[in-house]
Amino acid sequence: MRAFRAEGRRHIAVASLFLAPGNLVDRAAELALEAGAVAVSEPLGAHPEIARTILARYAVGAVELVPV
Repeated sequence: MRAFRAEGRRHIAVASLFLAPGNLVDRAAELALEAGAVAVSEPLGAHPEIARTILARYAVGAVELVPV
């Protein structure tokens, strides 16, 4: 954020990659706004597509752990 602000950028939005609300999400948003963000998105939530993506990535990673 500081680097973007130093370059003269003034309209910086931060996209949250958190899945659920909570203290960590609140603190990250607070810090982003203090650093100069004009907007911070809400957590992604429990959207079914997010769950499918996480499960698919886990499955691929788990297969790579199995010795052949």
